[in-house]
This record gives sequence, C-alpha cells and structure tokens, in this order.
Amino acid sequence: MPIARHGKPPAAGLDRALHRLTGVVCGKEQGPAEAMVLLALGFLLSLAPRSAPLDNGLMRTPPMGWVSWQRFRCNTDCRDDPDNCISERLFRSMADRLVEDGWKALGYKYVNMDDCWAANKRDSQGRLQPAPDRFPHGIKALADYIHSKGLKFGIYTDLGNATCEGFPGTTSKDIEKDARTFAEWGVDMVKLDSCFSNSFARAKGCSLQADRRLGRSSEPAADGAPSLSPPPRPARLPKDERCSEQDGPAHRPLLQLAGLRRRPPPEGSAALGPDLGPAPERLAPGRGGTQPPVPTQVDYTLLGRICNMWRNYADIEDSWGSLFRIVEWYGKHQDVLQPAAGPGRWNDPDMVQSSPSIWAPLVCQQLLIGDFGLSLVQARVQVALWAVLAAPLFVSCNLRTISDEEKGLLQNPLMIYINQDPLGIQGRRIIQVHALEVWKRPMVNGQFAIAVMNSAPRGGLQPFVTSPEQLGIMDCKAGYRVYDVLERKSLGIYVTDAPIRSRVAPTSAVLFLLRPLC
Repeated sequence: MPIARHGKPPAAGLDRALHRLTGVVCGKEQGPAEAMVLLALGFLLSLAPRSAPLDNGLMRTPPMGWVSWQRFRCNTDCRDDPDNCISERLFRSMADRLVEDGWKALGYKYVNMDDCWAANKRDSQGRLQPAPDRFPHGIKALADYIHSKGLKFGIYTDLGNATCEGFPGTTSKDIEKDARTFAEWGVDMVKLDSCFSNSFARAKGCSLQADRRLGRSSEPAADGAPSLSPPPRPARLPKDERCSEQDGPAHRPLLQLAGLRRRPPPEGSAALGPDLGPAPERLAPGRGGTQPPVPTQVDYTLLGRICNMWRNYADIEDSWGSLFRIVEWYGKHQDVLQPAAGPGRWNDPDMVQSSPSIWAPLVCQQLLIGDFGLSLVQARVQVALWAVLAAPLFVSCNLRTISDEEKGLLQNPLMIYINQDPLGIQGRRIIQVHALEVWKRPMVNGQFAIAVMNSAPRGGLQPFVTSPEQLGIMDCKAGYRVYDVLERKSLGIYVTDAPIRSRVAPTSAVLFLLRPLC
C-alpha cells in the first residue's frame, strides 16, 4: 500500500499526529517583560544547583529549520555572486522557499543566519551592525519579513573577541548591549560560537549570568528592552501561530552555543582581549579540528538542568566520512548520551569543546542533504539516523535548486513524525554485526522506529532478515503494521515472530515504523 508522496500517511491516528507537526510546541505564557528576555543571555548559563531537569515547557520536540553555513559558508562576494552571498537577498529567498515549497507546513520554521553577516566594526555606539552593502535595509527589516511569512529568525554571534571568520564578537562587556540589540531586531534564536575564547572567558561569562537571572532583575526593563537576567532558560522555543499574538510578544529566542573552534587569534590581538585571563589557550587552525571530549568528562546531568540542547561532536562536514564518524561516536558513547536526552533537552550530533560543568554548548547541527558531498543513498543514512536519534533537523542547502529526490527525503512526513515523537526518547544501537547496524527508538502508543545501516563502502545490496521479537518488540500479540518509511509504503502486518526481510545498499540505510494493532 504506497504512501502518497506529498499526502498524509494512512490511519487516522497517524494522520492527526502528522497534522500536529504543522505547528511548533507552544511555550508557557509570559508577560511582556519576560517574553523578549531570553534573547542573548540564556547562553551564559546559571550554575545554581537544581534537583530536576530543566522544565520550561519549551523544545518538547527537536527544532526544525534552515541554516546558511554548510552551503553558503562565508561568501561575501555580492558583486560577482549576488544570489549566493550572505545577504538579505539570500535569507528572504530562503524564507520564500520554506513557505512556498511546503517546508513550513511540515515544521521547518527557523531561518538561521550564521557567521559573516556583520560589518567589520561596531557602530559609533558600540553596537553590532550588519554589513551595509549586503543588508541595506538592516536586520530588523529582514526579521520582520521572515516573521511576516510565519517563520522564525535566528542570528549568530561569538563569545569571544571575534567570530570564527573574524567579524566582531560578543565579549562579556558587550553581552547586555548585544542582547538589547537582538531584542530590538526581533531575533528568535541566537547561535553563540566561541572562537577566540577560552575556558577562563566562558567561566567568567557563566559567573556573570549566574548573578543575572532572567526575570529576576532588581532593575525594571526600560522601553520594553529585555530585563537582562534569567533563571536562564538558555533555549526557548517560540509559540506557534495559534497563541503567539494573544499571549504577548511572539519572539521568544532560542539560545544556541557552539563549541570551541580552535583557530589562530585575530591579527594584533596577542592578549586576546579583556575577557581572556593569563595564559590564554592558543587556537590552532580549522573548524572542528579537535577531537570531541569523552562523554564521561561532560556533566550531562548539569546540562539537562540548565539548557535545552547541546552539541556533542566535531562540526559536521559535507562528506560520508564525517557523517559516519558522528554515527559511530554516538553508538560508542550511547550509554552516557542516550539517558541525557528527552523532551526539552536534546543531544545535538555535532561539536562540544568544553570545560565540564562550566558551560553548556547549544547549536543546530546541519543536514547535508542537497549539498555536494553525499550521494542520495548516503543521504538516507542521515535522515534515518537523525530521526531515530531525535536530533534537530536544520537543512543547510540551496532550497532553490534542491532536487525532488532530496526534497522528498527531507519532507518525508513519516520521517518527521518519528523525529518529532513527543515521547522524546533517543534511539540506541542494539545490533552491530560487521557493517550492519540496527538502531531502535521507542515511541508513543507502543510504536517503534528501526533504522538499519550498512556502512560497507562497496558491494551489492546487503540482505537481512529480522522480526519484531528479535528486535525486542513483543507487547502486541496481534502484530504490527510495518512501514518502509523512506520508500513511503506499507509492508503489511507482522506478528511478533514473523520475518521482516529487506536489503540495504552500501553506505545507506532503511527506516521502518512499527505500529501496534493492539
């Protein structure tokens, strides 16, 4: 029974669940003084002890959207490449595509700007400002345009003297000023990087924000500006369209903090600025050029108490090797990583370089599909595993030229249904036999997602046979309806000991959804 390519999958219950994906989880009600406050201060996390995981009612499912970095990098050449340079023209175009090509309806609602948007210097009042030739109407006008489409807008800065590409950073003395600037612009999400920084600077920033709890400032906010102080809810998911207007300002920023990217310091900054104490860490070239920490060195209990999302691995690059290394690292360390995840607190399969218990990184990893480094069969691995891992889904490709086949993978409603499962349990690798791996994710109402990956670099289609019972799925004696998610078809009904047979290509994956008949 084929599943319509752009239609709803069968069964009324699943239809209703998929229909709910057109909105974003609505957060708690807030008054005007609180609604804008999460902008840029939650990233510098409170270290006050708590006895339970963070429960701010937000990010109950992984966020979804589009981000510029992987495809467009730091292209600032708008004279010779006006369609692809980092400019207001690019971001307006991507917002149009999200709406007109069906992405928004499926839950992809963020338009996120990465590095290279800023002018080379702050303005006369010390505020960040966009490059005037590439953003002639300013950032607020761009954010207003994106909001007019029913989308959310994200921006980038760096907790250091400069961004990774050398534009002005946000040091501790700039935090309040930059937070107010972003609030005035109507920013919904801030990605905070940490090039040209070190553990001293990050600890100083954390200590600063521990004394400035959001919503508990002793000084009232003036002129609607953020009251700069949280129990930091460092990651906030904005309200959906059904409740944003009547409940106060709709722009409730989701803060992201990227991992340390070791690069040379900017020329002429031997001391690396006022935030960096004695013996600053010298940074070696290259994004993601360091090994990720061993998970046992990271206090995931603390992370779950003070933030909603954190990165785990080196920057994903546009290649099969990079994707495969991330998957294997997750499998190797799943006993630590998997229990840390859940509604409102997500592992993000990318990079973290941190001093344990000092800061908590958050940033959107990027889907490589639609770029240059993955074949279509390899792209199936990323959508299948990211769905099972409950990972954020941020596309980073040219939405104007993406192929129908690639778009079909990313807009697959059953894949999104699995990824956005409200139970929020991250999947685990349960079988590894040579190049074949089986990953399993329990879902609401007794459903399960199963991904089977063949990591072999060559050879033919690899046949395999399993059964619900062999996968530890035995609660419903009446059986399970099994869907081949990426092929968009039902395979029929299987009792617990019935064999499920399939084949998987080299460097590819299959993804199954099992729905109980009980």
